[in-house]
Amino acid sequence: MFHPKNKLYVLPPILIEGIEIEVVQSFKSLGVIFSANLSWDQHINDLIKKLSKTVGLMRRHCFTFPRAVNILLYNSLFSSTLNYGALVWGTTSKNNINDLHLLQKRAIRIICKAPYLSHTKDM
Repeated sequence: MFHPKNKLYVLPPILIEGIEIEVVQSFKSLGVIFSANLSWDQHINDLIKKLSKTVGLMRRHCFTFPRAVNILLYNSLFSSTLNYGALVWGTTSKNNINDLHLLQKRAIRIICKAPYLSHTKDM
């Protein structure tokens, strides 16, 4: 529910067929975490955690595989995870989008076997 941040708002109990529905701060449905205030911070943090593991896997194996295989890994593991549910959580804050963008740039540097601080515009 939407309410002022500085006021405590108590919801009346919601009953369906005589059973009270529990009020929670967040819940996960089809892989997307919805919070009570729809800020998407919790979902983005979970997404960054998943994508960081994928970037680590890509880094460990980037020199063993040719570039085409690294691109395939990026598209199948990183990009698909990043794009899933983006229509829902795409209205998140600029800070969250920036964090995801930085992680994506790190993955691109790994694919291109570029140094950590290289610019990604030409890659």
